Amino acid sequence: MVTAVSVLRATEGVKGTVFFNQEGDGSSVMVKANMWKMMGIEYAVGEGACSPLVGLPNEFE
Repeated sequence: MVTAVSVLRATEGVKGTVFFNQEGDGSSVMVKANMWKMMGIEYAVGEGACSPLVGLPNEFE
């Protein structure tokens, strides 16, 4: 299973960097993804964020 654990940068309507942890092997994969198309994926927002998973916000502040 792959879950998003943090977002380093996210700008309204623009792409952000999401770090995914692959369960089992402990590897990390950096993926560029459109934030507005990631409904249902949990992640923490903030520059340099490494917070526990939080719900996907409706919009970025």
